[in-house]
Amino acid sequence: MWQSSKQSEAAVEWFRVYNDILDDYKFRRLGASKSFRFLQLLAYVNKNFRDKSSVPVAELQHFCNISGTRMRQLLQIIDECADMNIVEQRGDSIFITNWNKRQYKTDVVADRVAKYRKKHQGCNVTETLHVTPPETEQNRADTEEVSTNVDTRQPASKKPPFDPSVVVTLFGDILPQLPQPKKIDGARRKALLARMREHPDPEWWRDYFTLASTNPWYSGGSDRNWFADFDFFLRPKQITKITEAGKRNYDIPGKPRPGETELQRIQRLTGLD
Repeated sequence: MWQSSKQSEAAVEWFRVYNDILDDYKFRRLGASKSFRFLQLLAYVNKNFRDKSSVPVAELQHFCNISGTRMRQLLQIIDECADMNIVEQRGDSIFITNWNKRQYKTDVVADRVAKYRKKHQGCNVTETLHVTPPETEQNRADTEEVSTNVDTRQPASKKPPFDPSVVVTLFGDILPQLPQPKKIDGARRKALLARMREHPDPEWWRDYFTLASTNPWYSGGSDRNWFADFDFFLRPKQITKITEAGKRNYDIPGKPRPGETELQRIQRLTGLD
């Protein structure tokens, strides 16, 4: 941040912004303009209501005035953020989710420098005091429950929105006729975590596998007698294809089933099969 000479004489107020916002699906959903307004809102909360990790609804108009944001646009941003569990409204305030975990307090740089100089008063000290937060604070990792079937160890910034074993279980429950994954590691784990960050709701995966279960092509219904596996359903192209197609009725009277010959179709329709 740039600062004037007057500002440099006093401690500069700041808050943490982590580099994982570069590939965070929530920020991608908001878009550049709304993401910028949301960062402005975080700065406003940090400056005026840091200890409360929230902003009173009554103060939103003041934020709009100083940030140049229209109230209608701000309310839309808050609604979208609430849908993604970034914020939540409790009573008459808008709370920033995980604010205290992300914006944990550290010592004040100016106080630390003064203490250092006092300690070495009278000494010819040329060493530069590093004023960045301790490494243990920068690299602290969130603890998470480890599943016995799926390895969930990874950096805090890459933490999945929920346990990956949930997706594996849903796949087995809804599509038990398909080959089941034995391990979730390597390229498979990487692909699964990427899709989970794009679709962080377990119910979305339940609906997705349910849609896939309506298509007999994935369960040996083609003339090749081919069965789709777990990795097949993690491909972005297949996800788009299945979700956009929606639920289809593959048993429409008169419509050939996948891999069905004309004779088989006639036999089925006449009840002779």
